[in-house]
Amino acid sequence: MRLIFFGILTILSILAFITIGPSGVLGILIIGVMVILLPGVIIAALRLLWLLFSGCLVWIVVFIIFIILLRIFMMF
Repeated sequence: MRLIFFGILTILSILAFITIGPSGVLGILIIGVMVILLPGVIIAALRLLWLLFSGCLVWIVVFIIFIILLRIFMMF
């Protein structure tokens, strides 16, 4: 199933390269990769949420927010 999908994707990307150019190909390939990897991404996101609620990631998120705020205040 994935091989068939990948074959169709390759043909589409070649057609897009002829009609749209390199940027169109990149867009189609990104969409295709996202469709192939979607189940894994969803599982990873759920695991990340579970970690967040179990308290492991809270400090990392707080740290990232702190850095972003620091950068914003440094601009002014």
